[in-house]
Amino acid sequence: LNPCGFPPKVTKKQAARRLDGLDGKIIYLVDCRFDDAIELLKQVKAWFAEKMPKVETRIISLTNYYGHDDPETWETIRKQGHAAIVGVGHCSTCAPAVATHAITLESKYGVPTVCLHTSMFTTVTKSVVRMNGAPRMRMVYLPHPVMGKTEAEIRGYVFGNSPVTGRPVMQEVVEGLTQPLSEEDRKDAGFVRSTPRLCEPGTEEELNQKFLDNKDRKSTRLNSSHVSES
Repeated sequence: LNPCGFPPKVTKKQAARRLDGLDGKIIYLVDCRFDDAIELLKQVKAWFAEKMPKVETRIISLTNYYGHDDPETWETIRKQGHAAIVGVGHCSTCAPAVATHAITLESKYGVPTVCLHTSMFTTVTKSVVRMNGAPRMRMVYLPHPVMGKTEAEIRGYVFGNSPVTGRPVMQEVVEGLTQPLSEEDRKDAGFVRSTPRLCEPGTEEELNQKFLDNKDRKSTRLNSSHVSES
């Protein structure tokens, strides 16, 4: 049997319908309670106030630390808001948690969501959303780190460009909430199961060489045993 194993079964999560526009809408900025995440969200709020003043933003913090699901907060967002921005994924445990919370808001509560991460965790977050059946989850990446930075530096992150794509961070956020789902978004999220169940058969030469190698090892063990007995 092939020792590489097989990809796990992945159940596709349904993405929420995107908004036609953001004017007049309420967007929740979800603080996942990683250090200084709320400072980043304050600058996101400031960006909307300056660039899109007809959008209402509300900062809300999780009721527990980022590793816990928070149905109470999700229900508040579903009932009172139109979209959510979740952040910030800033470490090897909180980045997957932020991505998972965003998937929950999208698939279980029908809230169009974008999650914010720092660029250090691009690979891990893309893996997490894929494994959870949402490979097209809207994720936007900012410079790393956020923790310990000044207000001016964090503002520069939000008002500046993503180090991953080179595009304006908030342009990507707005597009993530408003661009309609594409055919690519609707495609099956499963893995290509191309791993063969059995290994390829060996050649006659390989089998003969294996026999000779095993014979040599056996002879070595026997000789060592005789020396020990002597």
